[in-house]
Amino acid sequence: MQVVGFGNILDVWNWNFKADGEYSANNFFSHDSWQWVKTTLEGEFCNRFLVVLWWAWRWRNNSAMEQVVWSFDQVCHKINTMLQDMNSVFAFEPTPARTVRMHIYSMADNNKQPQLNGAFYGPAIPPAEQPRYHHNRRGRSCCCCLFGFVWKLLLALIVLVGLAILIFYLIVQPRPFKFYVNEAELTRFDYANNTLRYNMVLNFTARNPNKKLSIYYDKVEALAFYEDARFHSADVITHMNSFRQYKKSTDPMSGVFSGQQVLLLDIDQVSKFNEDKNDGAYDIYVKLYFRIRFRLGDVITRTYKPKVKCDLKVPLSSNKTMTFFKSTQCDVDF
Repeated sequence: MQVVGFGNILDVWNWNFKADGEYSANNFFSHDSWQWVKTTLEGEFCNRFLVVLWWAWRWRNNSAMEQVVWSFDQVCHKINTMLQDMNSVFAFEPTPARTVRMHIYSMADNNKQPQLNGAFYGPAIPPAEQPRYHHNRRGRSCCCCLFGFVWKLLLALIVLVGLAILIFYLIVQPRPFKFYVNEAELTRFDYANNTLRYNMVLNFTARNPNKKLSIYYDKVEALAFYEDARFHSADVITHMNSFRQYKKSTDPMSGVFSGQQVLLLDIDQVSKFNEDKNDGAYDIYVKLYFRIRFRLGDVITRTYKPKVKCDLKVPLSSNKTMTFFKSTQCDVDF
C-alpha cells in the first residue's frame, strides 16, 4: 500500500493557502521556521493553519503506521468540516480561540530548538504533565517520619544497653563458681533381687573466683545415678544452712547418700556392676541443682539455677584392694 509522501501534504497545504502567499510552505523553507510559526499563529488564518497542520500530520501518520490511505478529496473534506465546527463554536466567544493561540505560541517559544533547520516538521511536544500529589501523601510522610524516629530511638537504646553490658563485664568480669568432689567414702554398694543397697558420703568444695562478686547459696540438691538409673537424692544445702560465699573464697559442703532402692538393671548393666565389683570401684554419676544469687556491693541479683555434673569413680572402702579416690572437678552449666 502506498505511503503518503511529502508532496501530497504540500498539495493540501497549497490548496488551503496561496502558493505564493504569506502562509505558503515556501516561506517555511526560506525563513526561520519558528518565526514563520509565530507569524502564522498571530494572523487571521490561525484556525485554518492549525486545522490543516493537524489533518496533514494525521494523514501522513495513518498512511505510515496504520496503513490507511485517504484521498486528496477526503482530507480536504475533513479540513472544511472541522473549520465549520470551530467557527460555529467560537463565533460569539473569541476569547477561548485567542487563549488557544497564545498557549500554542508560548509553548512553541519555550521549546524552540535553534539547531533544527527549516526541514523540521511537526509542532513541539508539550512537556509531560506533572503528577498531582494527593492529600494522603502528607499523612504517609508523617507516618514514615514517625516510624524512622522510633526505629532510630530503638537502635540507639540497643546500642546503649550493649555498651552498658560491655562496660559492666569489663569492670566486674563475672565468672561462674568452680565445684569439686574432694572426698568420697563408699562403705556399701550391693545389688541383689533388683534392689540396690548403698551407703556413701561425698565432700564437695565450692570456689568463688570473682574479685567483685559474692555468692549466696540458697539451696543445693544432689542426685546420684548408677548406669543411668537414679538411686538416691540428698539435700546438700537447704534454707536452714544457706550461706554467703565472699569474694575469692572456698567453702566446703557434703552430701550423704544412704538407703536402698529398687533398681531394675538389664543383663548388660548387671554385667557392668559385676565388673565394677571385681575392680573395687564403681562409676557413679552425680548431678547437683543449685539456687544461687550474686551480690555486687549492695545490689543482689535474681536467683540463678545452674547445674553441676560430676562423673565419679568411687572405690569401695571395705575392699581389700588399695584404691584411692581422686579429687574430681565437676562441670558447671548456667
